[in-house]
Amino acid sequence: MSCISSTMELFNETTDLLLSKGLEVRSPYIPYLQEVDMVERQHFLAGWWGKQRPITAPEITHLYSNIQTNYIGTAVITGFAQVVNSKDVRDYLIRGKEISMKQIEVLSKYLQESDLPAL
Repeated sequence: MSCISSTMELFNETTDLLLSKGLEVRSPYIPYLQEVDMVERQHFLAGWWGKQRPITAPEITHLYSNIQTNYIGTAVITGFAQVVNSKDVRDYLIRGKEISMKQIEVLSKYLQESDLPAL
């Protein structure tokens, strides 16, 4: 219990330090609506024909969590690629890392187009 408590304290201190230096990127914040806006036109295929619609809150959430997951996967793959003995396996892991980085780039583009922070 004390180890978990001290780890939580260290995490909070680290996060506060990164925030104070402007290095921590927080997940996108979506405020609660004060009033309900009804959809007047169901135009979800926009973007192919006409003006593109803004991304929805669930889409923002999924994009952000997929970016975070890919960053974690990239770190794990990098660690495994550094210690593996087989060159074939190392090359396979490095290829996986490149694919993950490309996914991060593509997913981040959607958030940046909507003026939202991406990692």
